[in-house]
Amino acid sequence: MAIVDFTDICETDFTDVFFAVENARTRYVVVYGGAASGKSYAVHQLELMNIMQPGTGDTLFIRKHGADIRQSCYKLLQTLISGWKIQPLFNTWYSNDQRQITNKGTGRSIIFRGIDDPEKLKSIVNIKRIVIEEANQLTFEDFLELNRRARGLPDIQIIFILNPVSENHWIKTNFCDDTSPYNNDTTVLRFTYNNNRNHTGASFLTPVDIKELERLKTIDENQYRIYVLAEWGVDNHEGKFCWAFNLSQVQPTTYNPELILWASFDFNVNPLTCTVAQILPEVQTIRAIECIKLQNSDIWKMCEQLAAAYPNALWHVTGDATGYSRSAVMQDNMNFYLIIRNKLQLTNHQILTPPSNPRIDENRIIVNATHRNWTVQIDPTRCKPLIYDLTYVEVNNQGHLLKDRTTPSRQADFLDTWRYLINTAVRPHFEF
Repeated sequence: MAIVDFTDICETDFTDVFFAVENARTRYVVVYGGAASGKSYAVHQLELMNIMQPGTGDTLFIRKHGADIRQSCYKLLQTLISGWKIQPLFNTWYSNDQRQITNKGTGRSIIFRGIDDPEKLKSIVNIKRIVIEEANQLTFEDFLELNRRARGLPDIQIIFILNPVSENHWIKTNFCDDTSPYNNDTTVLRFTYNNNRNHTGASFLTPVDIKELERLKTIDENQYRIYVLAEWGVDNHEGKFCWAFNLSQVQPTTYNPELILWASFDFNVNPLTCTVAQILPEVQTIRAIECIKLQNSDIWKMCEQLAAAYPNALWHVTGDATGYSRSAVMQDNMNFYLIIRNKLQLTNHQILTPPSNPRIDENRIIVNATHRNWTVQIDPTRCKPLIYDLTYVEVNNQGHLLKDRTTPSRQADFLDTWRYLINTAVRPHFEF
């Protein structure tokens, strides 16, 4: 068997996407991202190199419709073979009965099929790897059928390649979410066009390519979210709690020690959360500076972290009204707000939480009015969980927040801190 030396092209042709997928060892690998992120190119490189290695088992490339394969997967692999000048090492066929690329030295093959031809799928054996291109087009039932075919060999791997078109897609809910049924056996890899660079740092995109992608920000925010930021697309904008939130409100923020610093708390046992913000009513501006989440922690440690991060701050505190309950904290028969007052050395006038939490329907109006009429600045690095909640948390037909305490990404803790803050600090500046 001819030995191919890839040393010369390693620095110029392989990206971090390639090496991340190569290092994945789980049965399932979800490779999702924006347009021009190099995810498909990298996976095709990897699979071509795999069948050149001694071993057992073939690779199955799948698309929803078999008619789409020739001009996508098959064409890209042929381009790679030609570019690497290794045509003599392969036999290739592409007809209705035989669609495959076989390495002459190892005898291992890449086979192409559409999920729309189930009878041909049933006849395939000796499959060790499955690559599903445009995986968002398949149904969960399609996956289950493929998964049943992948058996009898060690270290079987199924790779999904997709754009994150929907926050409710079955791949996200079954593989990517923290408590999803396949999550423990899944490697989730997310890429944007910024990852499409070789090891010298050179981008495979032209300045015009990048300009056109970034133009989506002013044309279609959801398309920009999916194809540039590689974030899961929003299905129902009207059903979101904060429908007035938009990506222009995500921008770096700075802490001004000369202004009042707000800390808004949500007192779930796990996690305990706090959003740190500053409000400038004279210029109708609210800034989310930092979101803090402590797992398996307590209010004492949260206060210690706040005091260390923001020494000499002039604090105002608000949050969940249930923090006034003495039953919420067992130590010394104190409630959360008494502890915060003592630990941060505050006066009673600096604790500004109302005696009861605002009604969701009224609170939703105030929050969206703030996002529509004020300048909102949410730090993209330090406030990621708040951005997630503002993007995805929904209300049902009765106006109730849709939460799931068993799923960390659906607990809406930081949305709670944000709406408590706006209800206390911003609402007095509105007239309805």
